[in-house]
Amino acid sequence: MHKGNLTAVVLLLAALIVGSFFIFGGGSRSKTTTSTTTRTTKVVDKAPTTTTSTTQAPAAIVGSGYINTTVTEPNKLMCPPGFGCSTRTYTLEIFYPSQMNSSAPVLNAPLLKANSSQGYPLIVFGIGFDTMPAQYYPLITAWVNAGYVVAAPVFPLTSSAGLQHYGVNLNDTALADEYEDDLANEPGDMAAAISYVGELNASSSSFLFHGINMSEVAAAGQSDGADATLALAYNSCCTYSPLKAALVLSGAEYPGFPNAYFSTPALPMLVTQGSADTINPPQDSSTIYAAAPSPKYFLNLLGATHLEPYTAYNPYEEAVVSVSVDFLNAYLKGDTQALSAMASAGNVQGTAQLTTSS
Repeated sequence: MHKGNLTAVVLLLAALIVGSFFIFGGGSRSKTTTSTTTRTTKVVDKAPTTTTSTTQAPAAIVGSGYINTTVTEPNKLMCPPGFGCSTRTYTLEIFYPSQMNSSAPVLNAPLLKANSSQGYPLIVFGIGFDTMPAQYYPLITAWVNAGYVVAAPVFPLTSSAGLQHYGVNLNDTALADEYEDDLANEPGDMAAAISYVGELNASSSSFLFHGINMSEVAAAGQSDGADATLALAYNSCCTYSPLKAALVLSGAEYPGFPNAYFSTPALPMLVTQGSADTINPPQDSSTIYAAAPSPKYFLNLLGATHLEPYTAYNPYEEAVVSVSVDFLNAYLKGDTQALSAMASAGNVQGTAQLTTSS
């Protein structure tokens, strides 16, 4: 998150990883400088042709599939420190319900068509510094199993893949800080991802054709990805108006964005925070929650650290999954019973406490 004198947390992901890079960090680092980079207009390329087939829906979702595709933003540049500038391009991983029964997402698995003719609601998910989407499989697959499509940008300069590609030594804190400053561009990446998925949804050559309800879109993110989500949903620099809800998971107000939060119309917000998080201090999430308009919800994870509620199967992750799914069902699917269920799921003795202001 850009606070304290922190070092990058590096994890070894032991299971459930399909492809990509497998050296992961803690989602944030210490910061002493801020970025002056501004967001530019997003432009995405055409929907790709994929060999993934489309099938009619069985009664229930039994697994998840994913594709890797590329988003190019011709009117935006990325300028990795020590390298020349080039057109901003990144990998987008799209996760979706499938009829293939598997504990981890399966590459190019057949899409399970939604029971609703409107398709599945969409979640755009921002990953943390020095991580990859695969690290968040416990959370992503739970959302997919609940009937959502999840689009996760692999941020070109701050993901594990990007940092490795440019040979960044995280022990060189000054250089690592320069790369992390690309966070200023990541709300634009998330907005471009939404637009790109919309193009896939509208293309008859795409396996996602008419499979997504593009009128029901939420943004979510963890750590630095939560900072980007907060800006995308609530900062006048970067707000993306089609959003219906936002999930800020162990995040903060990134100092590279202007202090212009919550000036837009109220958008339902779920904030989650581990009380023992030394990377994103709990006060940062408390500050966000206090400033946000209603409806808003704060899930306090008692004794949880920075990553464990989102990257491992444990009681904290179970609480985050249950509360977040109820939250999404309420505000994206119009489930009138979901908020009552959310209150029950968010209060678990010794694990979680839920505060609400609706």
